[in-house]
Amino acid sequence: MCNLGLLKQDFKINRWVLILFYVLQTLSLCLAWMIRRMHLIQISDVFWDTIPTILIPAGLAIMLAYSTVLARKQDGTMDFLLTTPLNIRKIFRTKAVFVFLNLFLLLALSTGFGLLTKGYLLSGQWQAASYIRLNIGAFCLQFLISSYCLLISCSVRHTRSYTIFGVLLPVLMYGIYVIYYLNPGLQVLQFLSVFSLYRQRWYLTGNGLSYLGEGIFLAAGVAMALLAGSRFREQTAA
Repeated sequence: MCNLGLLKQDFKINRWVLILFYVLQTLSLCLAWMIRRMHLIQISDVFWDTIPTILIPAGLAIMLAYSTVLARKQDGTMDFLLTTPLNIRKIFRTKAVFVFLNLFLLLALSTGFGLLTKGYLLSGQWQAASYIRLNIGAFCLQFLISSYCLLISCSVRHTRSYTIFGVLLPVLMYGIYVIYYLNPGLQVLQFLSVFSLYRQRWYLTGNGLSYLGEGIFLAAGVAMALLAGSRFREQTAA
């Protein structure tokens, strides 16, 4: 499915980025636990179900999608890879696996920490099953974001274009959701942001809409990943 040598190379190239985001994730979780110990439940929940499930993983997805494809095209590394016996499809699959794997590991870290500390109490009591599903939903969301970023990274040629479409557009989408969250009366905004399909309370109440959101994330993510692979082959062939 993928090339282990190339996978190790991507880990080596991005080791400092990975260390940074794993440290940020750990700090967020530690802060969540510390604030929870102070009985500031509503504040600590932001460090459980928003920062480590949405913001930090999305930042990592944006960085890795850029680094594994567009940055390698710009520094000439991709041209060298294309001269090796490696199949173009396998090159792309390896890079996609690298991005998805690290997002999985990052969210596994937050899931494991949460299960050990039992500090997520948005409903007033600890619910292990709901917390696990919350993180599964977060991975589905991040799968979509990373697939989209890979698509942009495979389609553009300049960092400026990636910044506009791969960075600012997701930030704008999240900003729209935050505005809707703070102003529920602006209901039309929830239909303009994919983040509206990931609502923490759905997982705590067992709302069936959480399954719908996960299904949409996965289906759209697979479609974008396939399209990204197609664009990667077209760009490299050109």
